[in-house]
Amino acid sequence: MSAMKDEIMEMSRRVAQIAKERDYLEKALNRLQLEKLRMAKEKDDLLDNTTSRYEERLVELHSVIAELSRQVEERHREQIAEEDSEDNSDDENDDRTVSNPLTNEALAVASRTSTDIDAQAVEVRSDHVILVLMYLDAFPFSGWK
Repeated sequence: MSAMKDEIMEMSRRVAQIAKERDYLEKALNRLQLEKLRMAKEKDDLLDNTTSRYEERLVELHSVIAELSRQVEERHREQIAEEDSEDNSDDENDDRTVSNPLTNEALAVASRTSTDIDAQAVEVRSDHVILVLMYLDAFPFSGWK
């Protein structure tokens, strides 16, 4: 009988030890789950902040592009107005002087070839790209690196 009591006491001790281990492991599991949730929240917050910065940057770039487009359009209108005023002054000068009509027609065609127009368009586009690149260099966004 004493052997049975010893065995029961041993079993009770082992049950208590296993219960302690279970409680310890449950606490450790709870800590790890809380840590996981905390890290997930931090990651979400970081992603939200990054997304917000990207959105702000995109809005800034859209504003810059809109302003540059407006400036390009304004320059284009000014250039057209200057060309029209030059054409009008040329027409007035042509009316005052008698000259060969073939020569005047050749000059008009030569002064406005498609190559010139294409070159002006490329120049305006390259100015636009250069201004955007200059803006990006002036205000770097460290989140993209």
